[in-house]
Amino acid sequence: MATDLECQTSTTTPEIDERLYSRQLQIFCDFGQNFKVLDTNGEDSITEEIVNSISHDEIGVVSIATYTKHGFEDGSYVTVHDVKGITEINDREFKITVLDPYTFTIGDIRNFGVYKGSGTVTEVEKAETVHFMSMSANLHLSFQGLSLFQNQYNALPQPWNDDDADKFYEIVEKLNRENGEQVLTDQLNKHWIRLFAKTCTGDLCPIQSIIGGIAAQEAIKVGSGAIGCEILINFAIMGIGCGRDGTVFVSDMDSIKISGLHRQFLFCSRNTGLLHNFPRDHVVDKGKLFWSGNRRCPHLLKFDVNNKLHLDFIIAASTLFAHMYNIPQICDRQFIAQEVTKVQVPEFKPKDIFTADNDSNQCRVDDQQRMNVQEKNNSSIEQLLNRLPKLDEIVDIKIQPHELKTDDDTNFHMDYIVATTLLRTENYEIQITDRSQIKRIAENIIPAIVTTTAMVTSLVCLEVYKLIQGHKKIESYRNVCLNLTLPFFAFFESVPPKCQKYLDKKFTLWDRFEVKGDMTLEEFIEYFKCEHKLVPNIISEGSFMIYCAHFIHQTSKIQNMKRKISHIYETVSKRRIPPHVRYLILNMFCDDLEENEVQGVPYVKYTFA
Repeated sequence: MATDLECQTSTTTPEIDERLYSRQLQIFCDFGQNFKVLDTNGEDSITEEIVNSISHDEIGVVSIATYTKHGFEDGSYVTVHDVKGITEINDREFKITVLDPYTFTIGDIRNFGVYKGSGTVTEVEKAETVHFMSMSANLHLSFQGLSLFQNQYNALPQPWNDDDADKFYEIVEKLNRENGEQVLTDQLNKHWIRLFAKTCTGDLCPIQSIIGGIAAQEAIKVGSGAIGCEILINFAIMGIGCGRDGTVFVSDMDSIKISGLHRQFLFCSRNTGLLHNFPRDHVVDKGKLFWSGNRRCPHLLKFDVNNKLHLDFIIAASTLFAHMYNIPQICDRQFIAQEVTKVQVPEFKPKDIFTADNDSNQCRVDDQQRMNVQEKNNSSIEQLLNRLPKLDEIVDIKIQPHELKTDDDTNFHMDYIVATTLLRTENYEIQITDRSQIKRIAENIIPAIVTTTAMVTSLVCLEVYKLIQGHKKIESYRNVCLNLTLPFFAFFESVPPKCQKYLDKKFTLWDRFEVKGDMTLEEFIEYFKCEHKLVPNIISEGSFMIYCAHFIHQTSKIQNMKRKISHIYETVSKRRIPPHVRYLILNMFCDDLEENEVQGVPYVKYTFA
């Protein structure tokens, strides 16, 4: 992939222009001679670092609490607050010099008081004025030559046409030679320029997303967002898995039911019982309340038609759905209020599910559920597939998308966002914000989808092209480090994984042993003797020792040999295996069949069924 980012200084009105020809793209940025950058790195400012000490000397060394790194950069500006003793420096701004991750200097403070304790430090973000410079090379000349070629022949060079490629190179060579006082470069790459001409008419979806992401970033200078759905969009446009028998498998360690707020507030997938299993006054070990610290206990909201916020949500949501499905929109509050009171919502009846306290090993598990988990998972998948509508049932449905517009107060977009946000703040007793603040946050979220997300997913999909084409050399692939805010792009070759060896077999961290079916310890050891010529001496799962040939009491060893590994794990870990867990990751130390120590073997994925 070749990119030409060109920034000129000829005008005062910012202008962004983009051009895309197959694998080559150009973005033209003209931000004027004195472009003021308000945010120089795109990172959140560092706030309230806790001061540990301040030296009373000519450099004023500030030490931060030893358990954290301050994160400041040399030349940053900070303000100091609430310092006792050296009150003269409070609320003042200092340019700092960083000494190490825990200390920095603020300058001569000998004429001030002596530090007596307390204090915080806050970073001050400073605007910078940037002067853009132009850059010219083979790629820049090729883009210029492309316009001349099109003007001369009323068409772009034909794909993989040698005659057109030769004509194009002659135009580029002439451009370089006749460029005013001196040539732009004395190292024209004929092969690359001809290749540019042969491929410039192609369209690659990932490249289009990349240029869109960069151009959008140049306009808004923000970005971060979700990846998975964007990759699927790219796959669809690229045609991956779109044949008659095509399939795309999506694997994820998470699932929708336990993501988002469940993970944010409860931390563990097994804690998704919410309030039924963890009531507000639920106590864990040592009398500590489960709902304490960073966990916020939600409270249920009962719909009240006389509550303005509740009705605002109903009106906004129904109007948005009506627009999507081309149904007439109704905004009559009185009519909607009358209709919603007729709706009977079945009472929610929670189920008793597997639960475990974060700070306790106590748990409740239905043994029958544990035994039938695989069967239930399969039936659940079948039920989901059966619930999908048939093609002839939906073929005539016309759906129109919403294009989010936060400045239009008549489209109910911000009404829905505000109502949803305020209901959630009430759920979790979070500080309520006003409509203007919610609007500012919403406006910053949307650019994230079209900038960083577009770039990351597109770069991944470019590597997919190489994989599909069968490239085997690791040198053909690229990693990238990028920051669209700066902007900064660094491409580098992937580093091959470290190759290790046991017996006569090589392996890397991508390799593993796969064992299917819950075995007894004796069967497990015998399996590795017969199949891999290895004798396990130590078997562990994380910090839990499942088997150790040299340190386990002989009686326990004999008893454990006849027990399933899953049962041994539950015994040593003092907790039951949750129903949703299908495998364990086991690590081993082994000898060969001649009792010689083997230095390192792959881990074991031990699947129960």
